Amino acid sequence: MKRSERVSMKCLWGLAAAVCSIACSSQSGPQGEVSTRPAPARSAIQDAALRSLVAEVGAHRACELLRGRFLPLPEERTSRQHRTAEGRLWVDECRVEREGSTLTAHVAGRGWQWVERTAPGPFGSSFTVRGTVRLRASIDVTGAVDVTSDLTRHRALIAITPTEPPAAQVTPIGTIPLAPAGGWSGIIAGLGGLLGVSPRQQARPLLEQRAALTVRQQLADGVTVHLDLCTGQPDLLFGVVGDDEPIESPPFDEPGVRWVDNTRVHLHPGGLDLSGPWSTEEGDGAFELVVESGGPVRAQILCAEPAAQLASSFLASGVVPGAAGDGVRTRSGSEQLVHERGELRLSAAECEHPHVLLTSHRDAIVRTRVLRDGLDAEPLVGCD
Repeated sequence: MKRSERVSMKCLWGLAAAVCSIACSSQSGPQGEVSTRPAPARSAIQDAALRSLVAEVGAHRACELLRGRFLPLPEERTSRQHRTAEGRLWVDECRVEREGSTLTAHVAGRGWQWVERTAPGPFGSSFTVRGTVRLRASIDVTGAVDVTSDLTRHRALIAITPTEPPAAQVTPIGTIPLAPAGGWSGIIAGLGGLLGVSPRQQARPLLEQRAALTVRQQLADGVTVHLDLCTGQPDLLFGVVGDDEPIESPPFDEPGVRWVDNTRVHLHPGGLDLSGPWSTEEGDGAFELVVESGGPVRAQILCAEPAAQLASSFLASGVVPGAAGDGVRTRSGSEQLVHERGELRLSAAECEHPHVLLTSHRDAIVRTRVLRDGLDAEPLVGCD
C-alpha cells in the first residue's frame, strides 16, 4: 500500500469512527428535550467542495470499516474529550448517505453498557440499576461535516456536528440488574406482586428514557477527528474543538509513536471488554495494556469465530463464557494475567482478524493501545 493510501485510510477510519460515535452513543428510547448546540468559534474551511469531498469519502467507506466491529460505548459521567469505555456495541447494521457536506447515518447492533443510576419507583420508593445492561440499539443521526486547518499547531480537524437531535431505539436484553434503595423501597419491592407495581417492569422504560436523555445531551457538541500533521496520527475526540482550544492527550501519550487504537477501559467485576477486529493484513502488531488501578486483568486473543461465539453467548446469558477456563477455546499462548503491564502479539500467521478479551474479578481501569509493526510517523507538512 502506498504512503498516501495509508494516510488516507487512517483519516478515513477516524472519520468512520466519528460518524459512528455520534450514533452509537445516542442510546435513546422516547425522545427527550435535547437541542443541538451552535458550533464553537472556529475558522473552518469554507470550501463547500472540499467539505463535500470529505463527507463523500466517509459515506463511501465508513460502513465497510464499521460492520462487525466492537465499538466502545463511553461512560456517561464525564465531559472529557477522551472518554473511558464502559461497554461495546457490536455493529451489524450500517448505512451512511451524503447530501452536500451533511452525513446521515443509520447504525444498529447488540451490545452492553455499565449503568449505575437511581430512579424513582412507585409509592415514594426508589430503585437502583447497577450493573452491565445488555441491549439492542438502532440509531439514526444527521450531522454536518466541517474541516479546519491549523498550520500554526500543525493540525487538521474534521468536525461532525449533529444538525438535529438523534433518533434511536434501545431495547434491554434479558434481566436488568436492579435493587431497591433500602428501607421503604425494600418493602415496596417485596409487596410489588400484590400491588401490581413490579419494580422490574418499571425499570425497563425508566432505564431507556433516562439513559437516552443523558447520552443525547453529551453528544450535543458532536465529535472531532484530530489529525496531527507532523506524524499523520488521527485521533477521535468527543466535542467540536474550536480555534485555540487545546487537544487532550490520549491515554498512551508517547511522542512519535503511531498507533491503531488508544483507549481507556473501565472493567467491572463479572463484566468484560471485547475489542477488534484488529486486522493483520498490513502487518503484525501488538496489543499493549497497563493496569492503572485495581485488577489483575486477564487478557486473551480470540480469532473471529470464537470472538463471535463469546459475544453471542454473553448477550444471551449475561455470563462471560470461558472466564473460568471453559466454553471458549483460544490459541496457545494467547492469554496473560496482567497485574501492571502486558503485551499480546497480533500475528497474521496465527489469527487474521484477532480480537482481544479483557476480564477482571475486581474493578479495574485499564489503558490499552494497538500498535502495528512498521507504522512510523509520516509527516504531512514541514514541522522543523
